[in-house]
Amino acid sequence: MTLGQEDFALETGMLPEPEGLFTPAVQIMLAARAAGVLPLGFVGSIAEYRDEGMFRSRIRQARRLGFVGHSVFTRYRLMF
Repeated sequence: MTLGQEDFALETGMLPEPEGLFTPAVQIMLAARAAGVLPLGFVGSIAEYRDEGMFRSRIRQARRLGFVGHSVFTRYRLMF
């Protein structure tokens, strides 16, 4: 289970930034755990993938928050 960060931000009228996405992302993680499915994702925008330092920071935070992976389309697929 995952949150579509950009879609969620668009539908709620916010920017896809960590401050606004933290609570919904954690709610998705908790719902996934409660349902017995893998919680995928991280807090932030997938558009940040070009900033390797920022992306790595978001991935490390996601692991600390209980996420287990994320779908990707770049060489960063091995970071989790």
